[in-house]
Amino acid sequence: MSFRNVTSLNLNYSPSGRVNESWIFGIDLANIQGQDASGDGFLSKQQKDSKNVIFFSAGYKF
Repeated sequence: MSFRNVTSLNLNYSPSGRVNESWIFGIDLANIQGQDASGDGFLSKQQKDSKNVIFFSAGYKF
């Protein structure tokens, strides 16, 4: 099992307001930090790079 540190910013937009039933559109900007990973040998290690990721979402609020 592997755990990583993730820092993200989430922005949502509701065209009809927060109270009404409506579509919701969102964007997430995330940074997934790298980690050390051991290789095949006992002393073999690799450093994984950090990655920036963008997620887009759409949903309907009832």
